[in-house]
Amino acid sequence: MKKDRILKIIKGLNIFSTDDICIMADIDEIKAAQIINELLSLETIIPLNDNQFKFVQKNVQGKIDFKLLEKNIAKKGQNENDLFYQASQYFLINYVAKTCTPSTYKTYKSSIKTHLIPFFGKMKLKDIIQNDIKQFIELKQKEKLSPKSVKKSVTLLGTMFNKFIEWEFISNNPYNGIINLKCQKQNTIKVLNKSECKKFLELAKKIDPDLYFMVLFIISTGIRKGELLAIKKEDIENMKININKTFFEGQIVFSKVKTAIRQAE
Repeated sequence: MKKDRILKIIKGLNIFSTDDICIMADIDEIKAAQIINELLSLETIIPLNDNQFKFVQKNVQGKIDFKLLEKNIAKKGQNENDLFYQASQYFLINYVAKTCTPSTYKTYKSSIKTHLIPFFGKMKLKDIIQNDIKQFIELKQKEKLSPKSVKKSVTLLGTMFNKFIEWEFISNNPYNGIINLKCQKQNTIKVLNKSECKKFLELAKKIDPDLYFMVLFIISTGIRKGELLAIKKEDIENMKININKTFFEGQIVFSKVKTAIRQAE
């Protein structure tokens, strides 16, 4: 049964990862890997990279009637009977992956998988009401999840429901009127003063000249560490650096955010 269900999910996604299958089919990574290996041996799917695969239409036998949320939804209320986990997958693929950085995508995906799916996953979108969200907040507080983490999950939930309204998946937003947790801001970032920056640069220069220039560039421009590590020679032109990539999990990927241009010092 699990294999048939995963096959339906794979056809709907077309391109997918092991994590996608774990979330959509509610199984652990070991079980997902076993089924993926079996489908690879049957040439039902093909690998694209280390953790991404593609469904091969010609090798699928039998009729598959799984219906994933369509990319363009025109009729209001058309998807009110879909389950929250389906809409969550659509949200990740068609909003987060296209507009956010890889690190933000990973954070949102983890929060959805760990907190939102277990509570709302099998509920129909149209059946979710404000009281359900309040119960979710109370449950997470009882689980002793930090107030900051609860607030982030609830904020993400609000973003999701706002998009579901925009896409006309639902006609009423259950998030309206929800009062999120208030967390006391704690400034855990130590900001260096001019004297400390000077000492830091002097120490970096003694350790490695390249390290010195990297630290100087970060201090001068405010560039993120991942953006700095992703810079190539072709990104530098006419004393300007085109910042459109980031270094994420061992590889350089194009950023989803708007390209920033910073003048080189």
